[in-house]
Amino acid sequence: MSSHSASSSSDISVDLTDAFRSMILNKRFVLWDDFESALKEFQKTTYTRYIHTESRLLKDVRFRYLFVSFNCTFGHKRKSEGLKVRQKSSKFRNCQSKFRVRLEEQGYVIKSYKMIHNHPCSSSWMVCDPWTRRLLSEEKENLKPVILHCESADEVIESIKERTGKQVTAADVKAMKATLSTGCCTRKQVMDMLRQKGEVREHLENGYATRICFSSYNQIQLYRKYPEVVCIDSTYNTNNKKYSLFQIVVTDNFGRGRTVMFAWTRREKRSDVIWILDQFKEVMGDTMLTETFVMDCARCESAAVRITHGHASIILCAFHVIRAFRKKTNDKILKTYLTRLVTAETVGRFNQYYRIINRRDRSIGQYLSRYWMARKTMWARAFYGDVLTLGNSTNNRVESLNRQVKRYVRKSDSLYKCMYKALKWSEMMSTRRSVEDQLIAGRYYKYNAPQRLIPLLNILTPFARSKVLYELKQMRFVYVEYESGDWLFMVDRGQHYEVDISICQCNCSMFMMCRYPCRHMLLAYVKRRNLTAHQLLRYCSRWKLHNTQNF
Repeated sequence: MSSHSASSSSDISVDLTDAFRSMILNKRFVLWDDFESALKEFQKTTYTRYIHTESRLLKDVRFRYLFVSFNCTFGHKRKSEGLKVRQKSSKFRNCQSKFRVRLEEQGYVIKSYKMIHNHPCSSSWMVCDPWTRRLLSEEKENLKPVILHCESADEVIESIKERTGKQVTAADVKAMKATLSTGCCTRKQVMDMLRQKGEVREHLENGYATRICFSSYNQIQLYRKYPEVVCIDSTYNTNNKKYSLFQIVVTDNFGRGRTVMFAWTRREKRSDVIWILDQFKEVMGDTMLTETFVMDCARCESAAVRITHGHASIILCAFHVIRAFRKKTNDKILKTYLTRLVTAETVGRFNQYYRIINRRDRSIGQYLSRYWMARKTMWARAFYGDVLTLGNSTNNRVESLNRQVKRYVRKSDSLYKCMYKALKWSEMMSTRRSVEDQLIAGRYYKYNAPQRLIPLLNILTPFARSKVLYELKQMRFVYVEYESGDWLFMVDRGQHYEVDISICQCNCSMFMMCRYPCRHMLLAYVKRRNLTAHQLLRYCSRWKLHNTQNF
């Protein structure tokens, strides 16, 4: 198909005027069905296809239309080419071939026509039109064993051509396999499969399921291994029932988002999110180890977390907060200060930016004061510095998983077909992660670091290792002011910090938020020779390389 799309349409001219005159123009059609039969014969003979572009319906079944305008199927204009336009092959060649038929006293007559095409009119060219490659439902059912069980797409293409005479492409075969492989998934089959592989919960209203959640046994184990920080978010357009798909996601030791629960709800009210989180607690067992929930700015989610997990902290996604702020103004300078307000690391800087915003635009200051300042501990970096986030104050991990799962589900899928696809996608991703973990564990790295730190770096995952190496570069700004027993008192760019060697903890925000060794702990590790790498990682064990299991 790409070779056809690449060919130039300006130097091709195919005139079908004679065929059109002999088969359609010189005839009278009393009924619309007679005209349709003649048009089908013309299209079959000339290897063309015309589509409706304009028409007016009549109530009379015999005539059906007052007039109809037909254009060549390759006649739509191509999108203008620019820097921001996605470049991809297209069937549209801006062909000007068209005609118009109208109902008069004698029957349907052709009022105007143009039969010059700017593309070849042949069977090979018609493969570019997906409509000519489409199989009927009966043809699909007859060819179902061949489509599903033949591994080679060429064999399937050849079989379809022999039986139906239609020339399909490898992309068509892939789409048909996806459709037919999940077409038999009824509600009972899907629910039985989910119950066999994990825990399923349903909420029924008037005999209909309005809320469904599911976690496989592997996902339950994964949560129990990494329960500290949980992200929750919903996405849309995943099924034809318009149910919202929620994902509850944790962060593994490689810094990747991993789904631990899927949920589908008809609405997105606070009661729906409360039900999901209640079932999450029931399925996972003890959720008291979850310290932080990261989510977008939806109030229904934060209110539900306060009710079901009152012990946990709530962090609003910094990206969504900044986007909400920046929508309120067109002033570029003010947008910069609004961004700095969210990311400021000290209370002094936060107050300074807030005063500047108030002076520059009082309406924005009033908006922040009314809707956001009362809950600034949920979105301002300066006020949640000691809250565990594992180094990420956004919900981009769950957003990324939403994008990935939407590549496998379609808006036209039934609800239970969507559930089936989500399960298969989750199993595929788990297998892929297991293979990646094994490959990473077998790699050997060389570091530009003190010999004392090499054993420590070797037992960390690549994600944590990169963070620790960055902290190692910043260690040159730190020095020990004095020592007292197991306590080391340090100065870092004018700020004072304490490291307790007995429990291997630091009071800096980096350690509190990320739980990997900060620059102060690295300096303590270098100073105290009796301190081992495993002792240093007592509270950072989630980042160890051997902590990986194949889920």
